[in-house]
Amino acid sequence: MITQKTSTVTPILYGTVVVLFLNLNVVRSPILGVPTSILFMLISSIMIGQALFRNETPFMKLMLGNLIVIVTLGITGWIAMILHNLDNTSTLIVFLVTASIAAILNKRMNSSNGTE
Repeated sequence: MITQKTSTVTPILYGTVVVLFLNLNVVRSPILGVPTSILFMLISSIMIGQALFRNETPFMKLMLGNLIVIVTLGITGWIAMILHNLDNTSTLIVFLVTASIAAILNKRMNSSNGTE
C-alpha cells in the first residue's frame, strides 16, 4: 500500500496541491476541484493513518488520519488567517504544510520501522 510506495505517492500528493492551487487561481472549476480535493484528503489521511496508527484496522486508520488532516488544515488555516488573510496564496501554504506533515510523518515512521 502507501507505506511501501511513499516515493511515488508523495509527488502525487504534492501534485494535487499544485492542481488545487491552479484551480483556485486559473481554472475555477468545481469539476476539477472536488475530485482533486477528495484525492488530497484521501492520500493525506491514509499516509497519516498508517504512520501514526499501525495497530488499528484499515478503516480506523483512515478515519483517524482523516480527523488529523482536518484538524491540521483547520489549525494551519487559522494561523494563516491570523497572520495575514486566507487568500489563494495562504490556501496554497496551508495545503503545502498539511502535505508536508503527512509526507514527513510517513517517511519517519517508515524509516524507523525499516520498511523504507
